[in-house]
Amino acid sequence: MFQFFEGGTKCPVLSIPEEEEAVACLFKHMSRLMLKRIMPKNLVFVYGTLKRNEPNHNWLTKEENGQAKFIGIANMQEKYPLVIASRYNIPYTLAAPGKGENIEGEIYDVDDQMLASLDILEDHPKYYERKVRKALLQETGEEVECWIYLLHRYKPHMLELPFLTSYTAKGDHGLEYIVSEDDISDPDDI
Repeated sequence: MFQFFEGGTKCPVLSIPEEEEAVACLFKHMSRLMLKRIMPKNLVFVYGTLKRNEPNHNWLTKEENGQAKFIGIANMQEKYPLVIASRYNIPYTLAAPGKGENIEGEIYDVDDQMLASLDILEDHPKYYERKVRKALLQETGEEVECWIYLLHRYKPHMLELPFLTSYTAKGDHGLEYIVSEDDISDPDDI
């Protein structure tokens, strides 16, 4: 008699008297495995004010926004320009792959509700555009696909600003982030 083990569950597979139970158990576990492949986690790469110890990190911890679990520190596999711009000193990653640095940020596993909340915060797709890109987790070296919010409609002079590898609101750059309720949802206002 063969047995199927999944997460501590013992399922008889070829025991003739229990064939229906075995098939049902096998189907249940195979369905879970298939769903994991079809519906991967919502991994999000944050590089600016949403990181831990930064001004907007509380957005990721508010229950009404959904759930977020810290996975680890990572670097984007491809180089991108991370710059500070606007009268509020906002960190932007410009959609200019191959330029800039392998940006350091944090990966979070978020539920659908949190992803929708982040889309609202980032004004996706009007202001930022959420794209899937590859990042490398520093601790394990594992390559993961994750969402990142990129600024596609940026002014050309932004490519002349200093490129950062990592952002902190009170960093050596001397451009402290300014919290504001102003609407700057139009990239032309940068």
